[in-house]
Amino acid sequence: MPILHLTDNQFGALKVLVDRGVEELATYLQEGDPRIDGYSDEEVADLRRLEAHDADEIQALLDAVGMT
Repeated sequence: MPILHLTDNQFGALKVLVDRGVEELATYLQEGDPRIDGYSDEEVADLRRLEAHDADEIQALLDAVGMT
């Protein structure tokens, strides 16, 4: 399982995106600018790696850290 280094606020924002669906995360990464939202280059790379996982895997990650 990947290790993500995000702030609580950024992880909360990620949870909102994931709740909308993995396709939303892909759209956000392709059309948005995560750096404007406060993500560092390393965090953006982590989000891109996370994007490669399916929705069930991502939900399991969020459940594991108590974000759901």
